[in-house]
Amino acid sequence: MEYGNTNRHQEKRKKSNSLSKSQENQETGNIIKQLTNEEQAESLTDISNASNNNKSNNCNKKRRERNEKKRLDAEKEKYKIKPACAQTCRKKCWEKFSEQDRQQIWTNFRNLTKQNQRNFITRNVIRHRKKYITTENSKRHNTLTWTLRNIKVCKPFFLNTLGFFNAQTVMTILKANYKMGVTDIYTQEAAPEQRGTKKPWNVFPEGYKKGVKEFIENVKPTVSHYNLKHAPNRRYLPCGVSFRDLFKAYILHCEETNTKKCSWTYFHNIVKEMNLSTANPRQDLCTTCQKHKDIHDDENHICSDCDCEVCTEFPTHKFNYTESRKCLENDLKCDSPTVKVFTVDMQKAICMPKLTIKDYYFSRKVSENLRNH
Repeated sequence: MEYGNTNRHQEKRKKSNSLSKSQENQETGNIIKQLTNEEQAESLTDISNASNNNKSNNCNKKRRERNEKKRLDAEKEKYKIKPACAQTCRKKCWEKFSEQDRQQIWTNFRNLTKQNQRNFITRNVIRHRKKYITTENSKRHNTLTWTLRNIKVCKPFFLNTLGFFNAQTVMTILKANYKMGVTDIYTQEAAPEQRGTKKPWNVFPEGYKKGVKEFIENVKPTVSHYNLKHAPNRRYLPCGVSFRDLFKAYILHCEETNTKKCSWTYFHNIVKEMNLSTANPRQDLCTTCQKHKDIHDDENHICSDCDCEVCTEFPTHKFNYTESRKCLENDLKCDSPTVKVFTVDMQKAICMPKLTIKDYYFSRKVSENLRNH
């Protein structure tokens, strides 16, 4: 009887646990359903941004690892280990280290990063005041002690073991430490490398690029109106204006305002960054012009000699858009401060609502396809 009661109690516990789990799942489902569209959008954007950041970080990390490996391989090929010091060495360094020990020291040193190599040299080449004065009015006040594994060695043995051709690298690091005030070589880091950190003398000040972009924006580059598949973000300069003409006008502007001039290469790079073009878009055609071009590809085609439906409507269409363009140019020439000109493109199609999130866009497309099928 006791065993039967225990089995019944276990079954009841299992049922209660399953019911509690199902209730928790229902509650979590209700909580998820209660999320607003804005919260879902924020979560989706956060997930997409996090995935993009992770991808870019992983790519940059792999690129840095490849570059570091290439640098190490190049250094190992260039700075190979050299023979030990001569048999006449007073310190007898060739007895203190075997060739296997020297090879291990060289391998460990060349596998270090640039900063750790500088730290290794700083902690193994010690500068101190010289004890004896042999010549009067001597310019040398310090002497160097060269060590490997806390064992004193001579200068040629130290340099040949690490693969250096001369002591120029070591002296450069010691001078940088002296200028940076590195006194405790065991706790402080060595002075970092200064190459590539100084700005060139001809660099432009901050905000100069912004001024060039504002000057270009005064020309009012426009977006292509129709069929933006080939270049959705590209803008075009007005007809008859080239980049060279714009650059010459900017040079005159610099002379008038007494600002620093830039080169053509610098100006052209900014133009590329702004994604501008001077060529007329090939697909900048409305549906009526595209139909006429598909049927009559000849540019010298005369519509009055043809009886098709497209040719009967095309002359009126051409007259309307040429006249509207003339009216627009005349209105833009008006310099009155009380008159403002606005242009509206009645043939440009914009999908509403405008969806800027990829997941919403594709979910709408999927629902439309399922509805059609």
